[in-house]
Amino acid sequence: DSITDIHLRSFNSFFLSSLGRRFLKTFYRACIKYPGTVAVVCGSPTGEMTGFAVGTMRSEGYYKKILVKNFWAFSLEAAILFLLKPKALLRLVMNLSKTKENKDSADLAELLSIATLPDLKGAGIGKQLIAAFETRLKEKNCKVVSLTTDFHDNENVIEFYKKCGYAIKNDFKTYPDRRMYK
Repeated sequence: DSITDIHLRSFNSFFLSSLGRRFLKTFYRACIKYPGTVAVVCGSPTGEMTGFAVGTMRSEGYYKKILVKNFWAFSLEAAILFLLKPKALLRLVMNLSKTKENKDSADLAELLSIATLPDLKGAGIGKQLIAAFETRLKEKNCKVVSLTTDFHDNENVIEFYKKCGYAIKNDFKTYPDRRMYK
């Protein structure tokens, strides 16, 4: 619930958020229980979750694997989307298979999502989450990690990732015509 809440508060105008709380909860629950997932959280002294990072040790086929392992839960979510937001369902299905230029090697780890409470941006929590995420990956013998982020109107986030040691590998497009950086 806390991860879903932070996601919705941090990314209120993003596509995954438009799919609703229920879909996000199903998505993160599926990610977290999958054995190849690495998740870290940051909390306040009062115990409130202030941020999270979720990723995978092997990016190739990750989404397909969590969909298959959680077939019935995602089937229910797809049925709801079909009735309420058919265009969103189409976009989701079209983006499930990454474009050829975004294909990674099988052993490449990937940061799938990172977020902090919006009122705590700039407090260093994101850097702590990335460092903890990378430490967990190193413990599991993962040597290279990637991530994707928006190409347009995203200078602050791109600069944040650069300060954390990431470099732009390439750009690509997702459905329907969203340009992204790897």
